[in-house]
Amino acid sequence: MRHAVVPGLLLLLIVALHALPGEDIAHASWLDALHVDKLVHLGLFLTFAHSVFVGLGKSGMLRMGRVWATVGCVLLGIALEGMQGAWCPGRFPDAWDAVADAVGVGLAWLSFRVVYRFWPGFA
Repeated sequence: MRHAVVPGLLLLLIVALHALPGEDIAHASWLDALHVDKLVHLGLFLTFAHSVFVGLGKSGMLRMGRVWATVGCVLLGIALEGMQGAWCPGRFPDAWDAVADAVGVGLAWLSFRVVYRFWPGFA
């Protein structure tokens, strides 16, 4: 259970950020022109998915759960984008945000493999 604390807190942060009303977010700045929001999506999901993989590794469940965790993180990104359009005033779903989320999960998978050199148990 203690290995789920960091991923759980990151999940709450990601959901809270996705639920912000559109009028609470600044628009038409130079950050929009550079698509910095895509980097934020990528970074948040990279951090979240990596913490999930570490938690699974420390609990001894990585071997069984790595595929489900990867798919679940990607589906979470897609679902949150869909919910933004349906439930958050002034917000709209963006397929490129979901792509950035999925790329972040993929980079988390790669970074976990690089840091630990292999999936534990697959020497």
